[in-house]
Amino acid sequence: MAPEEEVSGEKQIALRSELTSLSGKHGNTKRRTDGTLISNDGGYINISPQLKERLAAKKGGVSLVIGSGGLLSMLPDLNSDINLVVDMNPAVLEVTQAIAELISQCETPEDVLAKFTDPETRDKYKILAELFDSTVNKKLSEKPILIHYLELKIKKEARIYGRDHWTNPERFQQIKRVLEENSPLYLAANITNPDFRKELKDVLNKYGQNFNFINLSNVHAWIHEPMDFIKDWLSDGNPTIIFSSALSSLVGDYPQFEIAKSLDSYLQTAQKDSQKAQ
Repeated sequence: MAPEEEVSGEKQIALRSELTSLSGKHGNTKRRTDGTLISNDGGYINISPQLKERLAAKKGGVSLVIGSGGLLSMLPDLNSDINLVVDMNPAVLEVTQAIAELISQCETPEDVLAKFTDPETRDKYKILAELFDSTVNKKLSEKPILIHYLELKIKKEARIYGRDHWTNPERFQQIKRVLEENSPLYLAANITNPDFRKELKDVLNKYGQNFNFINLSNVHAWIHEPMDFIKDWLSDGNPTIIFSSALSSLVGDYPQFEIAKSLDSYLQTAQKDSQKAQ
């Protein structure tokens, strides 16, 4: 395996452009706003120290996050040249991108949360307008579902990530600096699509890039098929892999984050996890 090439200047612009062109190209995506749009994987605090130690030894390359995956809260620790967010539901990407842009524009986490209910902000971000205009089951609440997200989902995510979450003022400033220097790329795509996987790998190979970090979340529980198809796709670069598994969670808990010992060990756990979910 060849070492990764440094990507900067015009070369990075060209790489980012080619990666962005893959978004929506191969179909197999479906936009929906009635599912989980914000990360709900648990236990990040438990893996954070070890994960940071591993990531500190890596520099450059590509980070791949499936879904929202807490990307914004992890950003200062990734040290990657490119941060990719991939999901088959474009609405998941739209929420993450909207929050990222608001973090870049605002001075404090409180300013971001206030912007969510601002009419001008809703005019700019279609997804926020949609969430604001939708209502929760009236038996539970008369509040707009966006407010429901602010009060429940973001606060829950903040508890999961602790001081690493973007709502922590100190962490907020770190994330803000990373976003200014290296904003994530958002690709609407289905990783089960072999054409997408091949073309993404071809683009990275063209620029001498490998995956250095991968957050697979609990994607194995959603696609209802063995995850072996990712073995060749993700093997280059010996990436650090994290994922969430129901095997280590208590009854009623969300899946808990784990750091994979290897790609093979992840595949074994994913298979057991999928069987448990069935």
